[in-house]
Amino acid sequence: MVTSTPGTTPPAQSIKPKPAPKQVQPRPDTRLFIRISPSHPACKAGSFAILTALRDALGPDSKLLKEVQEVKSGYALCTGSQESLTALESKIPVIRNKITNCTIER
Repeated sequence: MVTSTPGTTPPAQSIKPKPAPKQVQPRPDTRLFIRISPSHPACKAGSFAILTALRDALGPDSKLLKEVQEVKSGYALCTGSQESLTALESKIPVIRNKITNCTIER
């Protein structure tokens, strides 16, 4: 049986300071947005169909397009880098020919 004497306190544990949280650098936005109306035929097509159609239209530059995501206002064309985004922006006329009646912007 362990007893403690009055007026004594248990030994203090060493308190280690918490490590500072790592600074997370915000990732640059490398998306190009296709804005379309809710009644646009491309809304019913789905992101995979848009990805396939645009890769076909882009031909050898299809590697610039990494993924297509559905967003509220249409689709986001995702690239892997700022350089790919800039190159894809130069292909806006090709994209506009494939998906008509749309606004394309960063």
